[in-house]
Amino acid sequence: MIQEKKNASPTVGAVGLAVENVAVCETAQPSTQNDITSPPGGQPFRIADLLLTGEQNALPMRHLRAVTDLSSREIRAMIQQERLDGAAICSNNVTGYYIAENSGERERFVRSMRHRSAEIARVADAVERAEV
Repeated sequence: MIQEKKNASPTVGAVGLAVENVAVCETAQPSTQNDITSPPGGQPFRIADLLLTGEQNALPMRHLRAVTDLSSREIRAMIQQERLDGAAICSNNVTGYYIAENSGERERFVRSMRHRSAEIARVADAVERAEV
């Protein structure tokens, strides 16, 4: 079982060690669904299995790229699919990606996503009204 530090500092060393521990965890069960990806020479995995719980333990995209050897685009696509499949993967623009530790973290993320979608709709409406 993986033991996580609730208030771990997201330093490069700590993040690398945490991701290493998650990647080699013997109790992790790989998903058998179609939303998994196999890195070159690796076992199937989910991004959610690499993430730590709590916003204070968020992993930046650069660490996920280094650990998975995937592009940012591929990782974002996997995260989107895993979210649609029910994984509580949250993110912010400051610290990166994490699994919601409580309903407050989840609600902040949902509020942020709804705000972003409203802004996208507002811009789409403005462009639609623009004269060509």
